[in-house]
Amino acid sequence: MRRGLCLTLGFVLLTMSSILLAQDRGVEFVSGPEFQLSKTAIDAGIDGSFSVSFKVDRTGTVKSVSILAGPIWPCDSTPSAEIKRVREAVKENILASKFSPATKGGRAIDAEATLDFAIGDAYKEVLKKESSAKTRWVVDVGSLEKKATHLAVPFPAGTFFGAATVRVLISETGQVIAAGTVRGAPIFQERSRRAACDSRFPPNVVDGKRIKATGVITYEYRPGYVTVK
Repeated sequence: MRRGLCLTLGFVLLTMSSILLAQDRGVEFVSGPEFQLSKTAIDAGIDGSFSVSFKVDRTGTVKSVSILAGPIWPCDSTPSAEIKRVREAVKENILASKFSPATKGGRAIDAEATLDFAIGDAYKEVLKKESSAKTRWVVDVGSLEKKATHLAVPFPAGTFFGAATVRVLISETGQVIAAGTVRGAPIFQERSRRAACDSRFPPNVVDGKRIKATGVITYEYRPGYVTVK
């Protein structure tokens, strides 16, 4: 058993992109190389998870991988080159992994699937959560829209409709210190992340101590306006 691509432990959530009949089976993870986040990526504060779409043929071989969203990085920096390298490393890791193919009517088929690929501290936190929720160093507070003391709203994306969900890491003082889009079309991602970084929240207190917290903000885009939930 190894690292951040292990479905049985739940670090990575794998879901088929199409509805399967009860007698059919979706793509399932079998094995793959351990993923190691580089020191330069760690120093750049890159963390969180990637939303990934990939295609697996009827032999269980991964044929293509697309990064849909992710990761998270500090609000006060833009380590573009390192983010690109980490994204490529995640793609290479999944391409080198083996899966059992999806089946339909008892026969193996080509299929497309999506997964969440956790890295860095986010991966470590999933491991902790599996053993004991009390070991978490941050609290996941879920949707943050109603908790904000200041909720920044991004500019509309022209005539485009859609949504983007941003995961944020909030400091002990309520400042957003890191953020990254986990869902949403590319046109919505960067403007949503910037707005999330400009938002503020009350401190989270557990057992009388202020702690870091993580949660999500979802922006829904309509021509001329944006709503938050």
